[in-house]
Amino acid sequence: MQTKIFTFFLLSFSLLSFNSRADSATVYCATIDGNAWDWLYDESGDYTSVQGQWGTQKVNRSRSFVFFDISYNDYVKYQKQCEKEGMVPQPATSRHSDWYIFRINFANGKKIFAQGYYSLLRSMDDAFIYRVQ
Repeated sequence: MQTKIFTFFLLSFSLLSFNSRADSATVYCATIDGNAWDWLYDESGDYTSVQGQWGTQKVNRSRSFVFFDISYNDYVKYQKQCEKEGMVPQPATSRHSDWYIFRINFANGKKIFAQGYYSLLRSMDDAFIYRVQ
């Protein structure tokens, strides 16, 4: 019986830890129109990483875009570095990822989308309907 209880708590703790885990993104600086960009490097010359959460925002029934939630303080820190080049910070998963933007989380709970260039994604349902017709 104690083994079952221990297993239940271990499994519950594992699931709770997994669900509360933060995602990460690599930060780059880009012009608002997306015509130029460059990685943002930290003091040691490595790519700059940030912790947050990926999300998707629907624009309409068939289109959406991807954003990355970060705190206001993190955003301001990266913005100050990017604005030296006339650019804004943006998140990426790799060199070949689509264009994503940040969603800034304020301490009071308010959230806004940051400036930046982003890819509009077509939903799979819309793509399927488009090909069938």
